[in-house]
Amino acid sequence: MKILRWLDRNLEILICGSLLALLSAAMMLQVVMRYGFNAALSWPEEFSRYCYIWITFFSISLTIRSGSYFRVTAVVDLLPEKGRQAAEVFAHLVNLAFFGACAAVSIGIFDSVYHSTQSSPALRIPIYIVYIALPCGMFFSLARSVQMVILSVRALAKRKPDESAAKERRA
Repeated sequence: MKILRWLDRNLEILICGSLLALLSAAMMLQVVMRYGFNAALSWPEEFSRYCYIWITFFSISLTIRSGSYFRVTAVVDLLPEKGRQAAEVFAHLVNLAFFGACAAVSIGIFDSVYHSTQSSPALRIPIYIVYIALPCGMFFSLARSVQMVILSVRALAKRKPDESAAKERRA
Protein backbone atom coordinates (compact mmCIF):
# COMPACT_ATOMS: atom_id res chain seq x y z
CA MET A 1 0.00 0.00 0.00
CA LYS A 2 2.91 2.35 0.69
CA ILE A 3 4.17 1.84 -2.86
CA LEU A 4 0.78 2.80 -4.31
CA ARG A 5 0.60 5.88 -2.10
CA TRP A 6 4.13 6.86 -3.15
CA LEU A 7 3.24 6.37 -6.83
CA ASP A 8 0.07 8.41 -6.35
CA ARG A 9 2.10 11.33 -5.03
CA ASN A 10 5.20 11.01 -7.19
CA LEU A 11 4.61 9.17 -10.47
CA GLU A 12 4.30 12.23 -12.69
CA ILE A 13 7.16 13.94 -10.86
CA LEU A 14 9.34 10.89 -11.45
CA ILE A 15 8.43 10.72 -15.15
CA CYS A 16 8.80 14.46 -15.79
CA GLY A 17 11.98 14.69 -13.72
CA SER A 18 13.58 11.75 -15.53
CA LEU A 19 12.66 13.17 -18.91
CA LEU A 20 13.98 16.58 -17.90
CA ALA A 21 17.29 15.01 -16.83
CA LEU A 22 17.53 13.15 -20.15
CA LEU A 23 16.67 16.32 -22.07
CA SER A 24 19.31 18.29 -20.18
CA ALA A 25 21.98 15.61 -20.69
CA ALA A 26 21.27 15.42 -24.42
CA MET A 27 21.44 19.18 -24.84
CA MET A 28 24.62 19.40 -22.77
CA LEU A 29 26.16 16.70 -24.94
CA GLN A 30 25.17 18.66 -28.03
CA VAL A 31 26.73 21.86 -26.68
CA VAL A 32 29.98 20.08 -25.79
CA MET A 33 30.17 18.34 -29.15
CA ARG A 34 29.32 21.45 -31.14
CA TYR A 35 31.50 23.99 -29.37
CA GLY A 36 34.14 21.75 -27.83
CA PHE A 37 34.82 19.40 -30.72
CA ASN A 38 33.24 21.28 -33.63
CA ALA A 39 31.25 18.16 -34.46
CA ALA A 40 27.50 18.64 -33.91
CA LEU A 41 25.35 15.57 -33.48
CA SER A 42 22.12 15.17 -35.43
CA TRP A 43 19.92 13.56 -32.80
CA PRO A 44 20.06 15.54 -29.48
CA GLU A 45 17.80 18.37 -30.59
CA GLU A 46 15.15 15.98 -31.86
CA PHE A 47 15.45 13.81 -28.75
CA SER A 48 15.09 16.90 -26.54
CA ARG A 49 12.03 18.02 -28.48
CA TYR A 50 10.39 14.64 -27.97
CA CYS A 51 11.23 14.65 -24.26
CA TYR A 52 9.70 18.11 -24.01
CA ILE A 53 6.51 16.85 -25.68
CA TRP A 54 6.26 13.97 -23.19
CA ILE A 55 6.93 16.34 -20.26
CA THR A 56 4.19 18.67 -21.47
CA PHE A 57 1.51 15.99 -21.56
CA PHE A 58 2.49 14.35 -18.26
CA SER A 59 2.73 17.68 -16.46
CA ILE A 60 -0.97 18.28 -17.13
CA SER A 61 -1.94 15.48 -14.76
CA LEU A 62 0.64 16.72 -12.28
CA THR A 63 -0.99 20.16 -12.19
CA ILE A 64 -4.41 18.56 -11.74
CA ARG A 65 -3.15 16.51 -8.79
CA SER A 66 -1.45 19.47 -7.14
CA GLY A 67 -4.26 21.91 -7.97
CA SER A 68 -1.76 24.36 -9.46
CA TYR A 69 -3.46 24.89 -12.78
CA PHE A 70 -4.80 28.30 -13.78
CA ARG A 71 -8.22 29.15 -12.33
CA VAL A 72 -10.26 32.29 -12.01
CA THR A 73 -11.76 32.27 -8.53
CA ALA A 74 -13.04 35.82 -8.10
CA VAL A 75 -16.70 34.78 -7.94
CA VAL A 76 -16.08 31.46 -6.21
CA ASP A 77 -14.20 33.21 -3.38
CA LEU A 78 -17.36 35.18 -2.57
CA LEU A 79 -19.32 31.99 -1.90
CA PRO A 80 -19.66 30.36 1.52
CA GLU A 81 -17.52 27.27 2.24
CA LYS A 82 -20.10 24.75 0.97
CA GLY A 83 -20.62 26.81 -2.17
CA ARG A 84 -16.87 26.90 -2.83
CA GLN A 85 -16.65 23.16 -2.39
CA ALA A 86 -19.60 22.61 -4.71
CA ALA A 87 -17.98 24.90 -7.30
CA GLU A 88 -14.78 22.87 -6.97
CA VAL A 89 -16.68 19.63 -7.61
CA PHE A 90 -18.27 21.26 -10.66
CA ALA A 91 -14.88 22.45 -11.95
CA HIS A 92 -13.43 18.96 -11.55
CA LEU A 93 -16.43 17.50 -13.40
CA VAL A 94 -15.82 19.94 -16.27
CA ASN A 95 -12.15 18.85 -16.29
CA LEU A 96 -13.28 15.24 -16.29
CA ALA A 97 -15.51 15.80 -19.32
CA PHE A 98 -12.80 17.77 -21.15
CA PHE A 99 -10.04 15.22 -20.57
CA GLY A 100 -12.43 12.37 -21.38
CA ALA A 101 -13.13 13.98 -24.76
CA CYS A 102 -9.42 14.67 -25.31
CA ALA A 103 -8.55 11.07 -24.44
CA ALA A 104 -11.12 9.76 -26.91
CA VAL A 105 -9.84 12.03 -29.69
CA SER A 106 -6.21 11.22 -28.89
CA ILE A 107 -6.84 7.52 -29.50
CA GLY A 108 -7.94 8.28 -33.05
CA ILE A 109 -4.92 10.50 -33.62
CA PHE A 110 -2.54 7.87 -32.28
CA ASP A 111 -4.24 5.13 -34.30
CA SER A 112 -3.78 7.02 -37.56
CA VAL A 113 -0.11 7.68 -36.81
CA TYR A 114 0.47 4.11 -35.62
CA HIS A 115 -0.57 2.71 -38.97
CA SER A 116 1.74 5.02 -40.89
CA THR A 117 5.31 4.10 -41.73
CA GLN A 118 6.67 7.50 -40.75
CA SER A 119 9.80 7.64 -38.63
CA SER A 120 11.64 10.53 -37.05
CA PRO A 121 14.33 12.14 -39.19
CA ALA A 122 17.36 11.92 -36.90
CA LEU A 123 16.57 9.16 -34.41
CA ARG A 124 14.82 6.91 -36.94
CA ILE A 125 12.28 5.78 -34.36
CA PRO A 126 8.66 5.18 -35.35
CA ILE A 127 6.84 8.49 -34.99
CA TYR A 128 4.03 6.85 -33.01
CA ILE A 129 6.43 6.66 -30.05
CA VAL A 130 6.23 10.44 -29.92
CA TYR A 131 2.49 10.55 -30.55
CA ILE A 132 1.65 8.05 -27.82
CA ALA A 133 2.47 10.84 -25.36
CA LEU A 134 -0.88 12.42 -26.24
CA PRO A 135 -3.15 9.53 -25.17
CA CYS A 136 -0.89 8.69 -22.21
CA GLY A 137 -1.03 12.26 -20.96
CA MET A 138 -4.77 12.54 -21.55
CA PHE A 139 -5.53 9.26 -19.77
CA PHE A 140 -3.32 10.25 -16.83
CA SER A 141 -5.17 13.58 -16.72
CA LEU A 142 -8.50 11.78 -16.94
CA ALA A 143 -7.51 9.50 -14.06
CA ARG A 144 -6.37 12.47 -11.97
CA SER A 145 -9.63 14.27 -12.76
CA VAL A 146 -11.62 11.26 -11.54
CA GLN A 147 -9.47 11.21 -8.43
CA MET A 148 -10.06 14.91 -7.79
CA VAL A 149 -13.83 14.56 -8.29
CA ILE A 150 -13.88 11.77 -5.71
CA LEU A 151 -11.76 13.75 -3.24
CA SER A 152 -13.86 16.89 -3.75
CA VAL A 153 -17.16 15.04 -3.27
CA ARG A 154 -15.80 13.41 -0.12
CA ALA A 155 -14.72 16.80 1.21
CA LEU A 156 -18.11 18.29 0.39
CA ALA A 157 -19.96 15.44 2.12
CA LYS A 158 -17.66 15.35 5.14
CA ARG A 159 -17.63 18.95 6.25
CA LYS A 160 -20.43 20.39 8.32
CA PRO A 161 -21.33 24.08 8.03
CA ASP A 162 -20.68 24.73 11.73
CA GLU A 163 -17.14 23.23 11.41
CA SER A 164 -16.21 25.61 8.58
CA ALA A 165 -17.57 28.60 10.52
CA ALA A 166 -15.51 27.58 13.56
CA LYS A 167 -12.41 27.22 11.37
CA GLU A 168 -12.97 30.68 9.86
CA ARG A 169 -13.32 32.21 13.34
CA ARG A 170 -10.03 30.63 14.47
CA ALA A 171 -8.18 31.94 11.40
